[in-house]
Amino acid sequence: MKFQRRVFYISLIILLLPFSSLFAANDSLPNDDDTCFTRNLLVSIDYGSNKTFLGRSASVNQVYLSPSLSYEAPSGFFVSVVAYRLISPKKRWDELDLNIGWDFFLFKKKLEASVGYSHFTYGKQSQQLSSVFNNNVEFILRKGFGHLKSKLFLDYDFGNGSTDYSFTLDNSYPVIFENVFADDDELKIKPQVSLSAGTLNFYKIKLKNQGDTSAQQNASATVDTRFNLTGIEFSFPLEYNIGRFTFEPAVHHNIPLNQPKRLKATAVTYFTMSIGFSII
Repeated sequence: MKFQRRVFYISLIILLLPFSSLFAANDSLPNDDDTCFTRNLLVSIDYGSNKTFLGRSASVNQVYLSPSLSYEAPSGFFVSVVAYRLISPKKRWDELDLNIGWDFFLFKKKLEASVGYSHFTYGKQSQQLSSVFNNNVEFILRKGFGHLKSKLFLDYDFGNGSTDYSFTLDNSYPVIFENVFADDDELKIKPQVSLSAGTLNFYKIKLKNQGDTSAQQNASATVDTRFNLTGIEFSFPLEYNIGRFTFEPAVHHNIPLNQPKRLKATAVTYFTMSIGFSII
């Protein structure tokens, strides 16, 4: 336990270091590309070989296709609708998400932020860990330091008589290549590390919904649901942009931490692929 706490604090310090520049004396604004929002209507479809939630994946891989439509206004207002179609273990529509929010700036445009609300609807037989909750409020801070890009996510999930709050800290280091295969294309290599921490109250509700009374009682007595480090994930996405199209394949390796021992959470590697088309 002491070792895990040390790992948590050391990782947190390393990941938070970039944000220290917010309090520096230099009040210079970011580049023009970072100081305004543009009108954008994007249609996309995503593929995933699995899904994770608060540092852990379900016991059975949730292979899915996910079409989505999103719109962002120059004011920073955004709205999107996302659907999930399971391919495996069973073919069915499993989830529908409605999202609304606003992007804005803080500290004289030194820091980009977002606040949003999401409502989730799940199929009755959904095995997703996140299906315990049907609401999420999220606050995001974004900051770029040259090539280094940092994001801090603060999430509050609630529904079905349970609540959880979590923090996720992402650091990525994109490397950009232009005119790779054509005059107007761009290739980004974006290695990323994500550290997550939060509470795990959803486990008790999930076990109860599965009808396992003995497991529910056991979990209630033994699972430590207090705030703790929940997982670390390493990702290697590639983003290729040409014209109005964006292609983004990625490999992820998720390592669960401080999860209930009886659920035998293990590290998982999964693959995602996103194809997007910007209508406007």
